[in-house]
Amino acid sequence: MTPASPRPRRWATRPAIGRTAGRRPWVARLAVAASVVVALAVGAGAVYQGTAGDRRLADSYRSVLAQGHGSFFAAAPLQGPAGTPGRVFGYQGQPSWLFATLNLSAARPEHFNVWLVTRDGRRLSLGETVLGGTHSTRGARIHVNLTQTSQLRFETASGHATMVAYLNAHSPWGSG
Repeated sequence: MTPASPRPRRWATRPAIGRTAGRRPWVARLAVAASVVVALAVGAGAVYQGTAGDRRLADSYRSVLAQGHGSFFAAAPLQGPAGTPGRVFGYQGQPSWLFATLNLSAARPEHFNVWLVTRDGRRLSLGETVLGGTHSTRGARIHVNLTQTSQLRFETASGHATMVAYLNAHSPWGSG
């Protein structure tokens, strides 16, 4: 008679689930932490490299503003009865100003009264101008903070607003 063969032990044939063979648990945690740090460093480097042009532009912008003791620029379309004949640019600085550029080369020259309307409804005269033909720009110093402006209006002698720019100037550096 042959002796009974011994039964194999069950635990010896099962795989080690949840255990790392020959490693300590802290080594696996350290490897995960190191890969997270490397991924963050690569991501930060990519963002820094990708925004290099924006940083150069901002440096240039700050340099231009510093020349006139300024703080920001603003722009708005100049709207007329037949569309958008131009743009208005504003500068908050010492001095502050508004400048309108128009594409009215085909139009005959016309006389306009130029008005700045503030947010509280005051109308400040910026003088008279002729626009149309070869006259395509108008600029003026303003004696209010640019953030307090609401409209730049070009009106005929009868007071009819022919062109209006709706200004929504907000300082990016604070209230206004």
